[in-house]
Amino acid sequence: MKPSPAPRPTVARLLPAASALVAAFGLSACGGGDSSTPAPAPAPAPAALSLTGVVAKGAALSGATVSAKCATGTGTATSGTDGSYSLSITGGALPCVLEAVAGTDKLHSAATTTKANITPLTELMVAQLTGQAPATWFTTAASLSDSVTTAKLADAQTAVLTVLTAAGVDTSKAGDFVSGTLVAANGSTTGSDQDKVLDAIAGKLSTAGSTLAQLTETVASSGSATTTASTSALAPELLLKPAAATCSALRATDYWLVITGVTGGDAVQKGRIVLDANKAASFQPYTSADGSTLGSAVSLTANGNCRFTSSQGDDVMVAPSGVIVGTNPQSRAFVAVPVQSHTLAELVGDWNTLASDTADDAVNGIGWTFGYGTVTINAGGYEQFTQGCWFGGLTATTCTALPDAIKARKRPVVVLADGSFTNHSDDTTTADGGPWMDRSFVYRSGQGDYFAVGANVLTPGGGKGDGSVSYATKVRTLALPKVGDTNNNWNVYWNWASGTSVTATDVNTHKIQSVDSTAVSFVRVSGVVGAATHAETLLVNKPFTGFWQRDAASGVATSDGKTTNVRAGIFLKAGSGISVVLQPYQDSSRPARIVVSAAQPS
Repeated sequence: MKPSPAPRPTVARLLPAASALVAAFGLSACGGGDSSTPAPAPAPAPAALSLTGVVAKGAALSGATVSAKCATGTGTATSGTDGSYSLSITGGALPCVLEAVAGTDKLHSAATTTKANITPLTELMVAQLTGQAPATWFTTAASLSDSVTTAKLADAQTAVLTVLTAAGVDTSKAGDFVSGTLVAANGSTTGSDQDKVLDAIAGKLSTAGSTLAQLTETVASSGSATTTASTSALAPELLLKPAAATCSALRATDYWLVITGVTGGDAVQKGRIVLDANKAASFQPYTSADGSTLGSAVSLTANGNCRFTSSQGDDVMVAPSGVIVGTNPQSRAFVAVPVQSHTLAELVGDWNTLASDTADDAVNGIGWTFGYGTVTINAGGYEQFTQGCWFGGLTATTCTALPDAIKARKRPVVVLADGSFTNHSDDTTTADGGPWMDRSFVYRSGQGDYFAVGANVLTPGGGKGDGSVSYATKVRTLALPKVGDTNNNWNVYWNWASGTSVTATDVNTHKIQSVDSTAVSFVRVSGVVGAATHAETLLVNKPFTGFWQRDAASGVATSDGKTTNVRAGIFLKAGSGISVVLQPYQDSSRPARIVVSAAQPS
């Protein structure tokens, strides 16, 4: 059956479609009354973001130009006589970064709320947050919602307060120094508690001879992988402490002291550098690792820039980072690091280490073996060798790789209340020769380098240490030096054959002659200051990343027309002016030894 044709649409059914077309193209009919659609209501104006706060550096900064850059929008304002400012950004959105400029003063802040004080405290916070100069970051900052968060600002504030507290600044009433209450001293108005913290910082800087700019740069670099030549090697908190008259690197602070070749608790001592009214220094030892009280203060008499002779005959040399290297009249070497607190989380990672062990070798019955390698500290609280080797005796010239059985041992790490940490024999196996325990002391410099020095403090059977020592630094890939770079280093040579004998102390000079980027090596001209020099080649990041390696060479020409033999060496590059070198046995007149090297101030 043939289907019926579809009915034709009526005019009435076509009208809605036609009306839709008219509306779509904005057409209107003329006459017959007003059939146009009412105009839409105008969109509401974007809400304005209002920012307020106080600009101060102890006293109010009046007339400061305040600039804000936010996730959305920018704005400016001028601070009043009390340092307060208020600015409005139409359509603005948090978070924001701010800059205040008043004459030669330039301060920065960051905020996730509408209250943002701008002070030296917030300047340091921004440096800690970003690892950059705050002024640079203000100019280049992007993706603020990722880099400026409430949690990150809180962490940065905590880190700044930790530095200041370590420097002796009372920060107990600082509060939230971004959004907290701040009344800046001006006229007859007394400053609030936070303002008093700003006064205390200014006072510390003045007494120490440091500047806020220097402190800010050091805070930034100590938390960053990059540093500049001008960055202080001193830890940030030390820049707030007084310096000795003849050595800006020696500050009035507490030190841990580790002495080679000493058994028992006196291998580790804790003391304090004290300065008198003329900034002459003395060292006041007050406890040893076993808790005994030690002698009276030892005065330090300047013997050049950052070198001292103590009233007991010690030779004391201070690296730019504040690390001390020296010898005592008993022909023992010592290394001292400023006391700091560190958490397990901070210690987690890979560490290069160079260490001795006076324990008898299980096979050869030989004491005073030594080696180098890399250990990993795990977040679970133990350390484990990942690579390394060990010299089997004092006359060994070949380093034997650590066996898998050694690398499998998990040695517990415990952080103590004083900031030091212990590691001890693997509890799960008797094969680790325990129970034994080492204690280490960590220093983080202003250039972000970690250096640890340790000593054995417990031997099997309850002994209080066997004289073993260790040095370590966090692993980092080393860059090639630049041609023409020069430096002078104090060197303390410690003969590992006896464990106690310091064979020499001298000053070496080095100048980089050439660099080979393909071989990742360089040639430097080296020698004792005032004596003949010679060229030597060093491999960078060999035998492992973070070390230098120098192969033995004979018949090397010297600047006086003679020849010399260059000793093999493995260099633990701790950064900030400290190196520790292991020189294996070369011949009967040159036994195995270690060299602790401290850079002279430039």
